[in-house]
Amino acid sequence: MAGRVVLINSVLNAVSLYSLSFYKAPKKVLKDIVAIQRNFLWGGCEIRKTVNWVSWDTICKTREEGGLGVKNVEIMNVALLSKWKWRILMEKEAVWRDLLEARYGNVKVKVLIGDISVVGKKDSIWWRDILISDNYENLDNNHFAGAIECKVWSGNDIPFWYACWTGPQTLMEAYPELYRYAENHHAVVSFAGSMINGTAGSTADTRMK
Repeated sequence: MAGRVVLINSVLNAVSLYSLSFYKAPKKVLKDIVAIQRNFLWGGCEIRKTVNWVSWDTICKTREEGGLGVKNVEIMNVALLSKWKWRILMEKEAVWRDLLEARYGNVKVKVLIGDISVVGKKDSIWWRDILISDNYENLDNNHFAGAIECKVWSGNDIPFWYACWTGPQTLMEAYPELYRYAENHHAVVSFAGSMINGTAGSTADTRMK
């Protein structure tokens, strides 16, 4: 059993690693990948049907939590796509980021919003998948923007409602009723109003919490 777990993590997961790092896998594809892994774990092959003695969610938990440490493919897919988001926020001088800016506009704001509402009709599949990558049912309260602490500066790159710039929560989460009645959900901080004491700067800064 231990050897099969190692093979699943090092081989079966690695086969799809490249595709999962660029595109959000459809539910059907994820289901098929998990089925192959599950059948290999319990039976050693894909053809023979076997009894699954433990739920796959439990198998994917860490050993400390009572699982076997098998990587959850869907969460791994989200993590790989979220790495692109982090690179967009941090690699400000990269040529490829300039190309994204020219093609999609203010990519930093869109990444921090991370919602289908900022996806254009002519946007590529890759860009759409990057923006909505953490729309995963187990991440409703632990999304990408919620893990990023923003320093406002000029406020031109920080979404007023979607970014953590006033504390550990976004204003959308802290004041859902106000968010519901707001006219512009995509407004940036500089548009919503000036900062107290008139603090201003040239760029916005971000870091992991």
